[in-house]
Amino acid sequence: DAPPGSDYAWAFEPAPGAVGEGIISGPISQAPWVNLPGIYTVTVTSNGTGCTASASVVVALDSVPPVVDAGPTQVLACGQSTVTLQGSSDAVGGGVVWFSLSGGFVGSSNVLQPTVNAPGTYILSVNDAGNGCTGLDSVTVSEAPAVFPVPVATAPTCAKPLGSIAFGGGDGGALPYVYSMDGGISFSPDGQFADLQAGDYEFIVQDANGCEQTFELNLAEATGLTLSLLPNASIEEGGSLQLSLGLDSLADQVATVLWSPADGLDCPACLRPTARPLSDQTYTVVVTNLQGCTASATVTITVAVPEAEGGIYVPNAFSPNADGLNDMLTVFADEKLVANIVSFQVFSRWGESVFEGFGLRPNDVATGWDGSHRGKIVDLGVYAWYAVVELTSGEKKVLKGDVVVVR
Repeated sequence: DAPPGSDYAWAFEPAPGAVGEGIISGPISQAPWVNLPGIYTVTVTSNGTGCTASASVVVALDSVPPVVDAGPTQVLACGQSTVTLQGSSDAVGGGVVWFSLSGGFVGSSNVLQPTVNAPGTYILSVNDAGNGCTGLDSVTVSEAPAVFPVPVATAPTCAKPLGSIAFGGGDGGALPYVYSMDGGISFSPDGQFADLQAGDYEFIVQDANGCEQTFELNLAEATGLTLSLLPNASIEEGGSLQLSLGLDSLADQVATVLWSPADGLDCPACLRPTARPLSDQTYTVVVTNLQGCTASATVTITVAVPEAEGGIYVPNAFSPNADGLNDMLTVFADEKLVANIVSFQVFSRWGESVFEGFGLRPNDVATGWDGSHRGKIVDLGVYAWYAVVELTSGEKKVLKGDVVVVR
């Protein structure tokens, strides 16, 4: 603190061991300029007395960047073309600039709160005029697609010739929704459309923000069902035939199949059952597809019975199912030629005797085999029979053959 008017010499220099050689001008003045932080020493010398005095000063580095906040994440929703970014900073003076690889600025990008119209990442850069430091921050602008209900179409069927389209869901969207099926001329809050003919439909769904989505739907027409069967056929007694049913649609589109009567069929609910009728039989099949369409067809199978050998005949198949048809097995013969059935025996395929009859009258089914053994109906399959018959001439004949037990 030299008195005014005194004659002194001033000298500034970094202190010994201190970092900093940043005196850029006026090292021998009272107010030198420096550009580096550090400890600087000033020495004052009196030109009159030669006395000196020294003091030190610390020059600190102000390197703290300004606080910069690019603001919260923004969303460009459907119906919203722009959003305003909410940037802020504690910088004093200086410059502001936003930049983004996706662009999208509407107006100036040199303000803290610019307007943008495109999704992407936006970076805010602010320079502090006080220390020249720059702070950065970024914010994301996303694009949120609108959420809409989903249509469910129910096509017409043969059972229900009119279809429907119902909209459901859409949770999380901008409620309420309105619906139009006339190209947007009119809208209704009801998303259920019933009693619709087969054909093409276009619906427009609009949410509370005015966003719209178009749905194009087709209600397929219910297709009829056509069946085809092999022509009427003939089989030998005890024989079998697969009933081949032709469809004009895929088998996986069939809901139900029913053949009637079920007598002689191995699977009355199958598309192609095997038939083993014991006598002439007409079968009717009724098929219903998944669309509720129904069709039917018939086929007749004629059973050819072989002529009796020597006036004696034993069927090669019978069905002991108590339906009153072919329930019993016996020896049939011309009574003018055959006087008596001396014995009639039936054996399983393992040789076990399952029936024995002696002194039987020919053609008497009441005394024949009812298909049981030890009080139970035998299993389906082939059985062997053995018969001794006495002719009216007194001659005896031994006969044998096979019989198939069916249901």
